[in-house]
Amino acid sequence: MLLSIECDKFPETHRKITFGPGLNTVIGVGEGGHAIGKSTFLRIIDFVFGGNCYLKEEEILREIGHHEMYFAFQFGDKAPLYFCRKTTDPDNVISCDKERHVIETTSISKFQRTLMENFEANRIGVSLNDISEHFFRIYRRMNVLEQYPLSAKPSEKPETTVNFLIRLFRYADILNQIQSTAKELHVDPSKVRSQTPEQMITPEEIDDLQKTVDSLKTRLKDTMEKNEAAQTQLFGYSPRAMDQANKMRRELTGLADQQSRLNAQLTAIQKSMEIKAPDSMEDFEDLQTFFPEISMQKYEAISSFHNRIREILLRELGREEERLKKLLARCEHEIARLQTSLEESGTARKMSTQLVSECASLMNTISRYEAQLQELITERNQQLERAAAKKQIRDLLNQEREIMQTIENDLNTTMGRINTFLIGETERAPSIHITAEKDFTFGIRGNSSEAAAFRSMVVYDLAILQLCDIPSLIHDSNILKRFEDQQLDQLLTFYETSGHQIFVAYDRLSAASENARERLLKYAALKLSEDDLLFGRPWSKKKTGGKA
Repeated sequence: MLLSIECDKFPETHRKITFGPGLNTVIGVGEGGHAIGKSTFLRIIDFVFGGNCYLKEEEILREIGHHEMYFAFQFGDKAPLYFCRKTTDPDNVISCDKERHVIETTSISKFQRTLMENFEANRIGVSLNDISEHFFRIYRRMNVLEQYPLSAKPSEKPETTVNFLIRLFRYADILNQIQSTAKELHVDPSKVRSQTPEQMITPEEIDDLQKTVDSLKTRLKDTMEKNEAAQTQLFGYSPRAMDQANKMRRELTGLADQQSRLNAQLTAIQKSMEIKAPDSMEDFEDLQTFFPEISMQKYEAISSFHNRIREILLRELGREEERLKKLLARCEHEIARLQTSLEESGTARKMSTQLVSECASLMNTISRYEAQLQELITERNQQLERAAAKKQIRDLLNQEREIMQTIENDLNTTMGRINTFLIGETERAPSIHITAEKDFTFGIRGNSSEAAAFRSMVVYDLAILQLCDIPSLIHDSNILKRFEDQQLDQLLTFYETSGHQIFVAYDRLSAASENARERLLKYAALKLSEDDLLFGRPWSKKKTGGKA
């Protein structure tokens, strides 16, 4: 528990403030209970717990300058622990001895973890700073807005508030599991909560498409392997038409051979017809120069004989050439006729074109269906992976939902009991309802008044105090003044018997009932008035002469 706070800037009347183990009050005595330092002192208590709302009191630093707070905690039978925190170095806390000798300096986060361990509250899955932001309710902090009693600030998302409750009730493991599993599996838990199950591709769909592909492949293979007769039947041609086409092709082959032979013969004839004429008389006279015994008469007789023979041969070769040309022309004419007939029938050309077209169409269809099949298999595998991942997340979310239901039931039961203690059985207690999507409603059904809202806030805090065993609780006077006299008496009784150290402020003590006034004074750790201010002097009032 917090034992004491001491500051050299405090006046001598309360230079050192000590606290008891249960209820501790900061009260304003006399007629004027405002602007005397009650809420500021509650901020100082938050400051020594490691909070930062005190540092926002700029007018204090402006008026009195930087300063140090010395404070002590005691846990069980252990020796007190002494600390110092400076406004010039708020990120660190100094551990010291009773005489303020420095032992070591530690970070504010480590200091808060040490406090939680000593409070034996480290089982709670939230930090001391989280507790301060939610349950150290001090005037001007956002957590005192009665419209948002469960939130640290109005802009806090409902999911953040519910997650805080889950951690506060020591179920942080489920949040960590959901977060780590979602990150590992690349799944958004919020979408799993809201989405309907995905329409899965069935194995039957894949099997049906596979059968279609297999059937097409068999058809393609059969088409490629069928003999010519089978192919012609496949494409709608009769055997008679194919016989005629084959006969024409055979005739064309024979005619082509005949054409080749005739061309060869014609070429030979035409070569033979290129026989040269005998030598001229001038050539023979040149020869006689070397051989004077040669008779010119004999040469002329021989030459005349050769000329007659040549003329006879040329006439015969010419007649053969004409005969061969006529045969070749008839052959070429027949070839042309057969080619034309074969082309006009279109059997071979059409069959070849249709065969290629049919095979190409089959292959394209197979390729398209195989691509669809692969996409289907891939998508199903991805669906199975997503389904498995979502099932893991959904199982964790179901566990989380059961946990939220447990928290809801525990809170409602405990708030009902506390409300009966404070108000009686005639007034409805506040209640909470948490949805699976981590939204929630909170309040008193049928009563939305300001007083009911503040009462709900206090009942909720006291339920958390009982159920979660948080280290401490702070309620400022703007909260307590909403309670009627009898309700305030019961609330003080609850504070007294809670088993926790609780700090409350109350102004205008004279306005409280006699019983409440006696008890507030009994547990007073600090009494402030216009004559005994927290820092000894005011800075909100004008000085003599009317100047600030």
